[in-house]
Amino acid sequence: MAEFTPNYRLHQWEPTDPFLREDFNADLSAVDTALGRLTRSAEDSAYNLYNLMLQNDYEGKYTGYKNALIFDGFTDESGIAEKSESILQTNEGLLLSGTGQGNVSTTTKSGTVLVSGTVYSDTFQADGVGYLEKITFSGYYLEDPGDDTLDTSLTIYVNDQVAAQKSFLASSTTHYTITLDTPVPIVPGDRFFLTLAAPSNTWFRLYRSAADEKHAAVTFEFRSAASESGSIQTVPCILDSAASKARLYVRSSGGSVVPELNGVQLELVEESEADSLQGMSCTERCWIATGSWEEVVLTFRISRNDVEDCRFFDYGLILL
Repeated sequence: MAEFTPNYRLHQWEPTDPFLREDFNADLSAVDTALGRLTRSAEDSAYNLYNLMLQNDYEGKYTGYKNALIFDGFTDESGIAEKSESILQTNEGLLLSGTGQGNVSTTTKSGTVLVSGTVYSDTFQADGVGYLEKITFSGYYLEDPGDDTLDTSLTIYVNDQVAAQKSFLASSTTHYTITLDTPVPIVPGDRFFLTLAAPSNTWFRLYRSAADEKHAAVTFEFRSAASESGSIQTVPCILDSAASKARLYVRSSGGSVVPELNGVQLELVEESEADSLQGMSCTERCWIATGSWEEVVLTFRISRNDVEDCRFFDYGLILL
């Protein structure tokens, strides 16, 4: 007996298998149906994407009836006009999480480390979402500095990149609380540490880390960003000519991502399982709308729906 292909169950005969004309006809009918669906679903998009490439090649000359293709993979926030603080950017798109990042403190041991040149803290790895707002640490002078102060700078590193800097004056104070000018966003997996730099040959000392006697003991204070929902709004896109049809593709994982076009919810027409560009399993959904637009703004309302995380990988909007 013949074997069958996994997707459309087309016959796969061995040399000794008997076969019937009806079997061939059934196979050809299945192939024709599948190709017809593919052609109908891809025809409009393929034509307009082709015209987009031509128009780009001809430096803006009109080569078709398309209006715009808008895509954002959230590699940065340049396409976002407004965003809830609960939604953070990651290497895999945007993240809405139910796990907040708590404060992280170094375990201290007896002894101190001299702040002469640059002193490091231990390195930590985030397990939640939050905003780093304050740094606290304790220290003292070996001698009474009187009215003297010491120009000191603090630098925050996230994934080995400078995320924030702050200068302050060290004095005879024994406990320091440094508030960052702009809170630093942190997502799970981020590695973070700080450095303190001061002029050499000083008497300013900090309590020592138990993990590394050359490191200073510090506390990183976070404001949790855990939330059930949030939203983003895109930067307005002004069209060369009015569009009357819209087709929007969204890839996400967990929870829900519901779009609006100029404040009006679109119609969901397709939903399928796929892989994101990062190889993670996700759901791809397609929405459509008709109207008349000369400027478009997308709003995405994101909810966890009682799951731990909702990830929003990317979206693509075709306007005709």
